[in-house]
Amino acid sequence: MPRFFMHLVDGVDRILDPEGVEMPREAVEGYALRCARDCIAGDVRRGDIDFSYRIEVRDEADRLVHRLEFKDAVTIMTAPRVRPGTASSRSG
Repeated sequence: MPRFFMHLVDGVDRILDPEGVEMPREAVEGYALRCARDCIAGDVRRGDIDFSYRIEVRDEADRLVHRLEFKDAVTIMTAPRVRPGTASSRSG
């Protein structure tokens, strides 16, 4: 089974994954998404989110096989959602 390395990268730093993870190639994108969300969850517990990071997934030959920006790992909603079948505003 191939081994993939999840490197954490921003504009200045690279935190390299020295061990990697063995998985099928088709599992890489989902795994990278979970890793990014885990990192973001840690940020949230500290009270901030740093969207300058990304995960670069590289294979054993150091070829880039996937790239995921942290900002693309989540959806940010600033307005309340309206459920189907409910009024879009409350009457007073």
